[in-house]
Amino acid sequence: MLSTTQNSPLFSESLDLLLRAALSPEKDAIASWKKWRSSYDIDLTPWNEVRLLGTIAQRIDWLESDSIIRSRMIGIRKFLWVQTQLCLQKTKSGLITLHDAEIPFILLKGCGRIVQSPTSAQERLIRDMDILVPLRLREKAFNALKIAGWELVSDQWQLEYFQKAPVSGHHAWALTKNGAEIDLHHYSNYLNRLVGDDDEFWRHSKKIDWQGINVRVLSPAHALLTNLTHGLRWSLDYVADWAIDSCALIESEEIDWEIFLAESRNRVLQAIAFEGLRYLTLFASQKIPQKILQSLEQDLNPAMLSELNDYYKIMPSPIEPQQVKFAQTMAVQRASKKLFIPPISISFFKKLFHYESILSANNSLFIGISPQELEGSWLTVSIQLSLESSMSNIELLGRFSGTGLEFKHSPPDTFLYRDGKNIANFRLEIPVSVLRLREIYSIYFNYSMSCDEGRDLSVELEGFLA
Repeated sequence: MLSTTQNSPLFSESLDLLLRAALSPEKDAIASWKKWRSSYDIDLTPWNEVRLLGTIAQRIDWLESDSIIRSRMIGIRKFLWVQTQLCLQKTKSGLITLHDAEIPFILLKGCGRIVQSPTSAQERLIRDMDILVPLRLREKAFNALKIAGWELVSDQWQLEYFQKAPVSGHHAWALTKNGAEIDLHHYSNYLNRLVGDDDEFWRHSKKIDWQGINVRVLSPAHALLTNLTHGLRWSLDYVADWAIDSCALIESEEIDWEIFLAESRNRVLQAIAFEGLRYLTLFASQKIPQKILQSLEQDLNPAMLSELNDYYKIMPSPIEPQQVKFAQTMAVQRASKKLFIPPISISFFKKLFHYESILSANNSLFIGISPQELEGSWLTVSIQLSLESSMSNIELLGRFSGTGLEFKHSPPDTFLYRDGKNIANFRLEIPVSVLRLREIYSIYFNYSMSCDEGRDLSVELEGFLA
């Protein structure tokens, strides 16, 4: 059985000790806090570790009885609450702008937690607001905020990526106004940027009123998966808030673990989910169903582990499929799960040929198309027809359609003879680099066939990324 990293590379020793002090049972928490206090100077604590002290402050009476440190910890807790309130109030105008434009949105990560549990702001610092809008309303949301005075944060990589590909270039864009910052997501995370990836998030989200504004929050299962995905990938400063947020969700006992598992598989995030839950199980004593952990671990494959382990080495640059082998493979796996070709109906040539693998009924002919992973950087769509009459000419034109994208290919015909029948094989090869243009929304095939009797047949079928 494949396994993830044996010694967790998620955090530095210092941050790991603080997390255990904040989350572990009493004996381990005291030992971790004692070791941290003897090894590190609280006056030199970096910002990403100060953020955890607000959570530890709740335990300080039994972690360390020193009155001086207790006062400092309570002060840090108050400071975090004030800073979070300032962030929420500064970014509130952006929410009002979207609300007035009738654009629904979901608050992600820490924002989603705090609007549901305001007291958690004492231990949860927020420096920006993560907002997910529907993909179809991405441009409307961006323009509404722009008119209201929000503008792109001037990081060079973001400006370049946004200019090159405003939809496929990234999963979210950071906007700023008067010192406030909003991360406007059109996809919930970087790895899942196919049309329909966030449909279940929207379907299970719930609406709540926050300070007179209608906002939406993720279901507990989806919120946990989002925390793990962002926490293991995008914590540039190795911020560990995701672990605190995740433990709060697990302890609420409101997570539907079957939904969590299904969505992890649907997004091909099993390695990330397993590694995050493994850490919380080992070091925070969180009670996670064993069958969920076992199912996630059984799903692991080498490409998933490569993606997981290289998360910590490539930050913060986005990974493009053509740059790294594992990214190519994972792009294929995720795209393959979304490729759906509906059956087509043919009424006047049923006796000429049929497709062996799928039963046809009445006047319908069903043609199945299945994507396959190949070595290298190609995704292959294979079609096989069984012909009862030889064809003098068969041509296939394949086209991918999407925003700003059209890719055509006419593969050569291949004929086999099996079980007394002519078999026509078609293979449409698609460069995996195309898959990073994630706004692909349909696939179109056109068949032009003529048989020995001189009759012509033209078939069109269109598939959608569903």
